[in-house]
Amino acid sequence: MTKSIVTGATGFIGRRLCRLLKNKGEYVTAIARGERPAEAGDGLWDEYYGLDLSSDNIPHAAFAGADVIYHLAGKAHALAERVGVDDGSYERVNHQATLKLSRAAAAHGVGGLVFFSSVKVLGEGGAECLGDDARPNPITPYAVSKYRCEQALRESGVARVAILRLSMVYGPGGKGNLPRMAEAVRRGVFPPLANIHNKRSMIHVDDVANIAWLAARRMRGRAAGGCESYILTDGRVYSISEIYREMRAALGLPATALATPLVLLKAAAWCGDVVGRVSGRRMPLDSDALNKLIGDECYTPSIPAGDFAYRCRYTLSDYLQTLRPTSPKP
Repeated sequence: MTKSIVTGATGFIGRRLCRLLKNKGEYVTAIARGERPAEAGDGLWDEYYGLDLSSDNIPHAAFAGADVIYHLAGKAHALAERVGVDDGSYERVNHQATLKLSRAAAAHGVGGLVFFSSVKVLGEGGAECLGDDARPNPITPYAVSKYRCEQALRESGVARVAILRLSMVYGPGGKGNLPRMAEAVRRGVFPPLANIHNKRSMIHVDDVANIAWLAARRMRGRAAGGCESYILTDGRVYSISEIYREMRAALGLPATALATPLVLLKAAAWCGDVVGRVSGRRMPLDSDALNKLIGDECYTPSIPAGDFAYRCRYTLSDYLQTLRPTSPKP
């Protein structure tokens, strides 16, 4: 039986990946911060180690018989993160912890490691989609830490490494910008948007899990040495206006002819900047938040060859349909 280790196993992607691996008949060793969750009996994993990779060492027993590690654990980018602002936690929790894990994996003879990185290592994206030929250009502390992780893994001594550069991941149970937007639209506090033709790339969490499993399978079949990296998106490009319209429809809300002029949104964001500087607190709408809403973050997905070829099974529309309210039973 194949044995896999999943770090960050209790997170958004980690849980879906563990369930997939178990469905594939693998023995799963889960590593995450905190004690074993109460719902562990539902078959997500076979072993569980509650520890902090940035400060604790993984017991030798966890590595016994393992042939691949899926490394998800780390500090995710904060929604309010600003360029150049870092308290050192990204370096400690992401880079240093990954460096320590990879060295331990190499010392225990683990044959492969799948690392969940970010498209942000290539830059913030733009109207011209960034692809595999783009040179790394990490800007935020989060992106810099992910890029340093990638560099560390390339020199780690682990026989085979696959780096998955994720675009924004969505799906049931997510906590990012999409669920926040959906809740604001549901409550009627999200401003109706004009026709904004920005470009954003995304991918469903279950497609991420499937690609990660295929990446591990591909590693098992190739000779030791080398590191492969892949950009993960669902192959579509979304605009915020398209997302807004589909989200309203999925929530059972009528289409609206109203639209907030872009100049008004920019003025409100400028006010948010001013109030934030004076108060020392981040406002719900400022220039950074507006750019995340209407800016471009477009990436071209990698198209791996051979047995790793994969066509994404889900689109954003599929996920938005899960938001549709159900009628109460009579």
